[in-house]
Amino acid sequence: MMQESPSFTLFPNLPPELRTRIWQHALPVIGPAICRYRKGLWHPRYLQPGDEGYHPDLEDKIDLEFRPDLVIQILVELPLILVNSEARHVALEWARQHGIKHTCMRQFVPQHDTIYVETSQIEDFYNAPWERMFEDDLANRMISSNLRPKNVAISEMAIRNNEIKPLALAMNNYASHIFVIVGEQPDFEGLWEVDDSRGRSVFWDCKKLCFEMGDGEYITDEGLYGCFEEGKRDFLEDLLDFGDLEIRPAFAVRR
Repeated sequence: MMQESPSFTLFPNLPPELRTRIWQHALPVIGPAICRYRKGLWHPRYLQPGDEGYHPDLEDKIDLEFRPDLVIQILVELPLILVNSEARHVALEWARQHGIKHTCMRQFVPQHDTIYVETSQIEDFYNAPWERMFEDDLANRMISSNLRPKNVAISEMAIRNNEIKPLALAMNNYASHIFVIVGEQPDFEGLWEVDDSRGRSVFWDCKKLCFEMGDGEYITDEGLYGCFEEGKRDFLEDLLDFGDLEIRPAFAVRR
């Protein structure tokens, strides 16, 4: 005899406010997504009076900004919209508050999400802002650049094979967090997020002018940290004028 699946048959009799609260607790937690780097992420912004960097005496008042949020859309799993009309209403209101369209896609948030740069894309990533400055609409004009990538991810093997040094990646773009993805690399089929809850970080302290080990566990062998130390010697002079930086081994997780 087939057993019926367990269900809470008294749920419809609960007060509407309590049902709404339960639906809200069933909504997903938006984690830091990891998205593949692509071309076209640099956009000019024409400064207006009151904007930081605006100078009325300059003929050109242009700031070249790193704006993946204008291009990248991130998948959001939202099965609650299929339960019933009440759950759908709660889910769509939550989606609206988080800038998620009814297609269950959300914008890239630079302070929250991460750009993953594949080894074959490193040169493009380095050169993209400079190439954009020489396109027809910006060529021969005076341009500043204040909004740059904050969270960047690269593969562990790219560092071990000496194909890239995380310090070079940080200083070229003023990134403040470099995630070194250990183990499986994202294939970007579906949603991927950064799990940085366990890896032990290396911090560059711009006030003390030194690297310090953070808390956490070794999620890879200590040889990877030796690569960071070797890279420090190559960039020590430049680091004197560089801000705080965190290099953290992490996992990429498919959601």
